[in-house]
Amino acid sequence: MLQRNLRRSGSYWLAMLLVLGILAGCAAPAAQTGSEASSSEAAAEPAASDEVTRANTLIFAADLTDLISLDPAVAYEFGGIQVVGSIYETLVGFEPGNPEIQPLLAESWDVAEDGDMWVLTFHLNPNAVFASGNPVTAQDVLYSWSRALDLNMSPAFLFTDVSQLTKENMTAVDDQTFEVKLPKSVSPPVFLSIISFSLAAVVEQAVVEANAGDDMGSSWLNDNSAGSGAYVLDAWDRSVSVTLNANPNYWGAAPAMKRVVMQNTPELANLQAAIETGDADIVQDLGPEQVEVLQGN
Repeated sequence: MLQRNLRRSGSYWLAMLLVLGILAGCAAPAAQTGSEASSSEAAAEPAASDEVTRANTLIFAADLTDLISLDPAVAYEFGGIQVVGSIYETLVGFEPGNPEIQPLLAESWDVAEDGDMWVLTFHLNPNAVFASGNPVTAQDVLYSWSRALDLNMSPAFLFTDVSQLTKENMTAVDDQTFEVKLPKSVSPPVFLSIISFSLAAVVEQAVVEANAGDDMGSSWLNDNSAGSGAYVLDAWDRSVSVTLNANPNYWGAAPAMKRVVMQNTPELANLQAAIETGDADIVQDLGPEQVEVLQGN
């Protein structure tokens, strides 16, 4: 049975992103007693390595035909958001059953007034590191948000129109302090909700700039990753699957699954078959007929 570990951030108003919690952590097997436990422990010893096996691989099947990009500044469709949310992290996030914004890359934040502007000051968690092992800094946040504004792709309206965010109103005060100024017409709680969305995910500036090409690294990020999340991108086989591997340098609780395979399965009958045969551990977007058949199984 799977347990949800929703330390990962996501957009609160998009219930679809709850899937990220399943990708971030799965339950261990039920407890055993007596000789069963002893023999199981002995048999499990080889699995203590980093070897990827079927037992520590989560296969997730869903209709991912809308997936067009794995760049957090570009991804806006459900498929892309789900992948991005497992690789990258935002300053703040949500937890299930709790409507309050929770710390993530930012361990705390302050809201103050400055004339007709709000001033939000984020204090980064000093333990946060990218998959490279390098620390997450305020400069990385500034770069990531500025990059999203410059690319001006589909999700950018959340910054430009809803948040009225500009590059001139963002400052990396020091390595651990990031400041944003917003017009009083923008509600700070609304802004905090917006920056839990994948658009505001933080990428490692040095890595993306080193692979910028002519599109600020967007093409490169479709086959590589530069985040601080629980997983790193292993491969994206277009229209087929996305494979993620556990981030060995993850600064949070290590995910139980060493690998996550997200399979593109657009047909409802195939989704049903995948969960019935065990070819998939989780399926998404089943139709009512399929749900009725599977209930009680």
